Amino acid sequence: MYEGKTLDLACTLGDNGIVMPGPAARRAGAKVELMFDSDWEIVKNDKKYVAALLHKAITVEEEARIEERAQAEKLAREEEYQRQLLREDQQFEEYIEKYRGVSQERQAALAGDPAAEAVPRHHVTLCSQDEVQWIERLMNESASSSFKAKVVRVYRNEQPTLLGRFLRAREGLRAGSIERRRSRTAGVWAKSLGLQGIAELEAMVNEFPMWHGTTSLRAAGGVCEIGFDIGCAGSSTGSVYSPGFYLADDPRVSHGYTKAPWSVSSQYSKLSVMLLCRVLCGNIKDSPHPPSEEQKEQLTAKCLGPGGTFGAAAEYHSVLGGNYAYVCFHRDQVYPAFAILYRL
Repeated sequence: MYEGKTLDLACTLGDNGIVMPGPAARRAGAKVELMFDSDWEIVKNDKKYVAALLHKAITVEEEARIEERAQAEKLAREEEYQRQLLREDQQFEEYIEKYRGVSQERQAALAGDPAAEAVPRHHVTLCSQDEVQWIERLMNESASSSFKAKVVRVYRNEQPTLLGRFLRAREGLRAGSIERRRSRTAGVWAKSLGLQGIAELEAMVNEFPMWHGTTSLRAAGGVCEIGFDIGCAGSSTGSVYSPGFYLADDPRVSHGYTKAPWSVSSQYSKLSVMLLCRVLCGNIKDSPHPPSEEQKEQLTAKCLGPGGTFGAAAEYHSVLGGNYAYVCFHRDQVYPAFAILYRL
């Protein structure tokens, strides 16, 4: 407003009829006095708007800090979880080395250490994820009915002495007349190129992959290191079809002998262990019903052959008891090839 006149804010001062003082007047202190009048409702609304913007900015900043803290806490939890998994992996590997067997590198280190108390006669190799999947498929597909095993780890057993004995025994069977038989697990094995690459089974002597359930990792490790011991045959499950080493073509049967699952940590819990063995079944004697003690002695003699030496000269080489249990009598006809850690 100028001299009581409301100015048009869209126009210049000159257009509003305001004459600016000349240079001399300005030097003398002359000024143009303009007056402004505010609409307090507008001012109040502007204050509310500015306050709302400020509140929103503070809220956004606080939410950003909260989200940042949440992300940091989440990252810390994930890092701690990964550290926990690493600790459990280390704990599990120590447990494996103690009860199942050492790695090839560890075996070599112990062999070169004069202070080592003992050098293991075998070592184990952790199988690849592909091999784990092949073995898991073999377990589930060779079962006679629904069997949904989840394989956690598979270890290949490397025991040169046991393998050498097994291969010599297989060579000896080639000279005999072997009646060909079939097994469910061998049939699944033959359909998998991956499994055939792991080991070539000799069908001419009825070499079959078979399952053997054990009660603990320690028991499985003992078998992998020294082989099956006839002195321990039947100690835990009896010898209803003759004293010998009991194996099965059906993993469900062998699982029944693993008893209660065991745990090492939360990650490695409720585990069972089963051996997958290469077995020289040769000529198989069917025994639908449990034999008498006298018949057991006769079966043992027929399967061991002259002089108790496993080979082609024996009339039989294994017994199929009750159509579910394969009984072998000589240590050299069974090679513990894999130790499988799994859960149902």
